[in-house]
Amino acid sequence: MKKTSAFVSLSVAVAAAILPHTFAGEQVQRPVSFHLHDQQHRPLTLDKSVVLVETSDAEAVALAAGLAPDSISLWHVPGWAVVHVPADQRHVGGVTDLLTALAGNMNVTCATPMFHDPSGRMVVMTCDLLIGFDTELDEVEREVILAAAAPGQILDRNWSRMPGVYRTRSSTRNGLMVLNAANELASLDQTRFAEPDMIFAAEPGSTPNDELFSSQWALHNLGQSGECNFEGIVGVDIRALNGWQATTGDPSIIVVIIDNGVQMDHPDLIVDFGADFTPQSGDGGPIEPCDNHGTPVAGIIGSTMNNLIGTAGVAPDVRIASARISIPGPTFCTPWTVKSSWVINALDWSQSIGARVTNTSWRFLDSSAMSEKYTQTRNAGLIHFAAAGNTGEKPISFPSSLDSVIAVTAIDASGALASFSSYGPGVALTAPGVGVIAADRTGADGYASGDHTCFGGTSAASPYCAGVAALVLSVAPWLTVDQVEDLMIAHAIDMGTPGYNTFFGWGLVNAEAALHTQPHGDLNGDGVVDASDLLILLAAWGPCPQNDLCPADLNGDGNVNVSDLLTLLANWSN
Repeated sequence: MKKTSAFVSLSVAVAAAILPHTFAGEQVQRPVSFHLHDQQHRPLTLDKSVVLVETSDAEAVALAAGLAPDSISLWHVPGWAVVHVPADQRHVGGVTDLLTALAGNMNVTCATPMFHDPSGRMVVMTCDLLIGFDTELDEVEREVILAAAAPGQILDRNWSRMPGVYRTRSSTRNGLMVLNAANELASLDQTRFAEPDMIFAAEPGSTPNDELFSSQWALHNLGQSGECNFEGIVGVDIRALNGWQATTGDPSIIVVIIDNGVQMDHPDLIVDFGADFTPQSGDGGPIEPCDNHGTPVAGIIGSTMNNLIGTAGVAPDVRIASARISIPGPTFCTPWTVKSSWVINALDWSQSIGARVTNTSWRFLDSSAMSEKYTQTRNAGLIHFAAAGNTGEKPISFPSSLDSVIAVTAIDASGALASFSSYGPGVALTAPGVGVIAADRTGADGYASGDHTCFGGTSAASPYCAGVAALVLSVAPWLTVDQVEDLMIAHAIDMGTPGYNTFFGWGLVNAEAALHTQPHGDLNGDGVVDASDLLILLAAWGPCPQNDLCPADLNGDGNVNVSDLLTLLANWSN
């Protein structure tokens, strides 16, 4: 039931109470030292040496602020500049005073400090806000709170197809004020979350170093050794050869690589879709010299099979899509710079193109807005895999730590947990991640001088699991996300102490068992084809709804008809 108009008055009073801490004057006396994620304080440390400005005219900003010309330089993120704080101002008061002065410059869209999270990674608060309201509030009630607590321009309502989520541009150009407002909004009962659209450093989960198939121990381990410095033990692999007897993938299944770009014209890899969600506006392929990570990740899943060159992917006949969401940093390619909205837009795009699987081999800053988008897209039918991280200790990293994402640790060719692999509660599966060989950017552009490279890390492990999920969906596209996850977990090869453990999860992903235990026509996922499945098929008889999953369409022709009925009856369980 809608809340009464009295609630609007209450909202005004609540929001007005926030004002002294946010936009009531542009001077912040003391910078906040946290941002709120899931109602928990995530500590931040102020960097007193630099501040960032969003501007199209860095020279004019320096001149107006009375700064030396060499104290300001373009940042590697387009549209932003770095201001080096004068030595005598490198204290909290000096930084806040400088921010206040810069925010008053009409050539500045946003002036904001740089923070560091507990791991030392960069976090920059932009002047855009992402706010998720209680869906019981109507639009008027939401916007009353916004107008009072965080005035500015509404850029999007129900942003990224998330009900009740707003993307706004603050009327203040001071990033500290925006962070204050976000934290206050996040603490209200009427909001699900609120945070600045943060720019942050991300870490790829890798340690980078079909004539090469003999070196692909991850797919078929005969106890061989190879050029990527591994010593195999027979049977420590994902059982790909026997799995391929069922399928090598179906082109109706799309897997999205959320990364720093995949080479679109690689000779051993076909990339069917691509989009760039950074301001660099590419086509999903690499742009910068350091954009190497996405190509081997994609190659593990989809490298072409039986073309007499290179490697074979886990699911070579599915379609690969590239969503580029990062820009490399200016010094030795670090930090890998990502913005919350880039990832959220990539997830939304993945859903819009009909993808069924995503892989995120990255470690991000916790974000409530990203968390909600991962959950929403999983509920819409996307199964997400992510690298557990490469810290060599607990806990696993975000986004693999989310309940909506399947976390994957890494093992070596002997079956031992990789020394670098993160572990801990939430791990679901493990997969090969040491000394694997994969597609590389061609020529001198990638990690190595050829078209393939030795690749490792939980970055490598996660796409092996994503590839197996794509194979399962190729055989049984009607399965829900939960059913695919349950199937992969139920048939994983137990590792370590019997049963579940926080190092290997439920075990090593097993393509053979996952593919050969699902009867074609088992529409309710109970392992048998019987009258219950027949009733589901008959209830769905006719054309499939456009853009919706259609589990009873067993032959994928867009209709539930006699052909599907005959397939189901042919697999009827005794």
